[in-house]
Amino acid sequence: MRKLLGSLLLLASLSVYADNNQNSNSMSTMDNSKMMYFDFGLGVGSASGWQQGSLAISPMTMGFYMNKNLGIEIGMDTQPDGGNNAGQAMVMSYHLAAKGVLPLSSVFSLYGKLGLGVNAYEGEQVATNGLGGMQMVNQASIGAYGAAGMQFNFSKNFALYLEGSGVAIPEIGNNGNPNNGSFGSTYQGVFGLEVRI
Repeated sequence: MRKLLGSLLLLASLSVYADNNQNSNSMSTMDNSKMMYFDFGLGVGSASGWQQGSLAISPMTMGFYMNKNLGIEIGMDTQPDGGNNAGQAMVMSYHLAAKGVLPLSSVFSLYGKLGLGVNAYEGEQVATNGLGGMQMVNQASIGAYGAAGMQFNFSKNFALYLEGSGVAIPEIGNNGNPNNGSFGSTYQGVFGLEVRI
């Protein structure tokens, strides 16, 4: 936790320093209108009912900034090594979302995302065939996707970001039941790089 807070303070200090050393025309750095962006992130994640969290990988999010305050994106996240009281589990999450950006300076901005997400799960559950043991299950669920984060823009083409996101799945059927795979909502926090072209 100390390392994370220290990193955030360092990035905030760098953004203030960079902002103070840019001229009055520097707000163009924040205007990413009509640019495509690609996000790559790494962090930690979990799912409702999981007793063991997982590494969270955001291998690809691709989007387009329509103006400096609004973008639209599609993305994929994975949590490959989670677990519940039935055994190991993993999830692949996909989303389509709008991204709202609030520039606070020429190098620092806050953002939020809202859209639709799909969680595709694979994991163990207690067998229901009366013979005991475990069985593998595959399941996909649709829910609301949301995210919030902050960006540190080092140039018009590169930014570092810190983001928390999740897909909220209604707890119906097997969703959220630890004895049946605990395939419910997912959430994760990642630190990553945004590349714009």
